[in-house]
Amino acid sequence: MTATRHHFVFLNPCGCPLGVLDAEHAPTEYDAWMEMFVYVWDIRRAQSQGVTVIHVDHATYEVEFYPKMLGTYQCPHN
Repeated sequence: MTATRHHFVFLNPCGCPLGVLDAEHAPTEYDAWMEMFVYVWDIRRAQSQGVTVIHVDHATYEVEFYPKMLGTYQCPHN
């Protein structure tokens, strides 16, 4: 079942994850931005600061991002 799940992962400019949304709840990239930041000016500010979003399958999320989303991860770039 995990092969069909997809996520939008928001990344800081350094590549460390900032947040994640299940694509089931935000089916498009636009929806993901609106769910993550709510207001257009917040989206524009985040984008101007280098925040990006990528679409990944669940297996990729589990390996590359989930360990960093557990709350104990400290971004080494900040």
